[in-house]
Amino acid sequence: MGRSGWEKVLLSQPANDYMDPFGDGTSFYRRTSSGLELCSTPTCHVDALTCPSGHLVFDPGKQVADWADQADASYLLDADAPRPSRFGKV
Repeated sequence: MGRSGWEKVLLSQPANDYMDPFGDGTSFYRRTSSGLELCSTPTCHVDALTCPSGHLVFDPGKQVADWADQADASYLLDADAPRPSRFGKV
């Protein structure tokens, strides 16, 4: 299943924040009653351990964006995947 298939699955789910397994951990999906949106995690000061990409990492278990060394990003299909280039409504 690719990104578009994942987005179809999420559109059938209840309102919540969901992981983006195709990104680099710095993006996530927000399902609302009005649709689906690809969101960016907040920026942070670049640090090799806690914020290597300049963005927090989405942790689906905690439902928050967290420091890279504390977030569970085991859901990522490729941790070296590029950051999504588009954000907003899907």
